Amino acid sequence: MIHLPNMKKQQKDLPTTAKVVGDKVLFFGDLHMSSTFEGQHKAYLQECYENMEIIKDICDKEKPSAIVFAGDINGVNEQNIRDRQFFMRELQWFTYLNSLTNGNVYSVKGNHDVGDFTDFDFLVGLNLLKNPRYLDFYVIDENTGNEKLEVRFHLVNYGYEHAKLNLTAEGDLASNVVFGHNDYYIDGVTNWYSAKNGVELSKLDNFCGVDLVFSGHIHIPSNGEICYTNLPDGNTIGLFYPGSPSRVADRYDNCWYVSFYYSKESGATEYNASLMGLRPASEIFYPKEDFELGEGSEEEMIDREQSEKLTALVKEIIEGRLTTGDIVGQIKAVRGVSDEVKEIAIRYYNMAIGEERK
Repeated sequence: MIHLPNMKKQQKDLPTTAKVVGDKVLFFGDLHMSSTFEGQHKAYLQECYENMEIIKDICDKEKPSAIVFAGDINGVNEQNIRDRQFFMRELQWFTYLNSLTNGNVYSVKGNHDVGDFTDFDFLVGLNLLKNPRYLDFYVIDENTGNEKLEVRFHLVNYGYEHAKLNLTAEGDLASNVVFGHNDYYIDGVTNWYSAKNGVELSKLDNFCGVDLVFSGHIHIPSNGEICYTNLPDGNTIGLFYPGSPSRVADRYDNCWYVSFYYSKESGATEYNASLMGLRPASEIFYPKEDFELGEGSEEEMIDREQSEKLTALVKEIIEGRLTTGDIVGQIKAVRGVSDEVKEIAIRYYNMAIGEERK
């Protein structure tokens, strides 16, 4: 008898730390690869191909030692790519990035990456993507020839914003930087977008000791400046959104990628945000007047999104992905779905069980 490996156990056994020795680390925003989404885009699938090519060209030019993504690798209304040809091209793309960086391609886990063995887990299982708790960036000291820790990048997955961080040792000169995926906000400062249930950065005492936060989830990019606030210990912390190159629903013309590089002149790691060079929004979206929204339409859009999540959750139950053990508990544990949707799903499940027992 052939014994197949337990994939869920393998996921739990993945390393929590990673190390890269080199000159540069690049950070990109949410990709949201999708073969089904269109929205108000003229050709969203083609844009996905374009974004892969743009990132490939940037990496060819910058020659990074490691690449990190902000999460939400795949999906807008789905968590898994259905178009196998498209997914094949995505796998080939990840394979190329790994060959360029000697296997150092990483990502935070976003809300679209959470679920019952999503494409994100598939990519991690193939070792095309890594999701450690932190990535240590070392450089070679010219004077001693020894490795020197410069930055510890903490990959804070969606839903783990309040978890304790393993900061560098006290007295260590290395910086601590968070790569996250959530609505980290600074009250009264990061006000160029609207979102709900945000994480107020100044209240995160577990981030005391962190210098900077670079976050996905918020698609609209920063204006090029780092925003600052004070942490509970009184020290300052900076916040920056690179923006999402997919521009799912927001009409901005460009977004950033961030490079972290060791400067021999300053003897320290510096960072720089550069524009990706996307096509203007006017070229990728249909005219806005074709999609004028009536009064109350924003709430209708939110209701429609919640309805889609409810449908997906009920579908999971029907297809047997949540059929053993405490099903209600499993529904409550699903990430990326509001409590209201979960309660409705539980009511549906209980009603179905009641009908079955009659």
